[in-house]
Amino acid sequence: MADQALNYLIELISVLALPAFILIIATWRVARLRSLTPETLQERVDASVSDTLKEQLQRVVTPLFEENNVILPPGKDGYDVIEFLVPGDNVQLLAEMYTNLSQLGVESHTYLLLIQAVNTLGG
Repeated sequence: MADQALNYLIELISVLALPAFILIIATWRVARLRSLTPETLQERVDASVSDTLKEQLQRVVTPLFEENNVILPPGKDGYDVIEFLVPGDNVQLLAEMYTNLSQLGVESHTYLLLIQAVNTLGG
């Protein structure tokens, strides 16, 4: 089953333009998944890759927020904002957001969406 999970992961990430370190982290995490069944394989791989992307996005978002004096609602962090904006496991959208933010930073459309999400979370 691990081979099937890695094959699915390769198919999934082959269309994503992500840095090698993210692909390595995602692959390592998928390789560690246990108790996979044919019924749960795709869902669990998607969730694992999605979580990896959200964590890496947080590493980009947090400094941008700090540099631009964005105040997050109490008890919230960058991951919460990303999760609010993309509540599921939409790997393609998360990869696009990562690329967009990494290349354009505060000039990106994604940054604007994140600021709107912060405002919504803040009430």
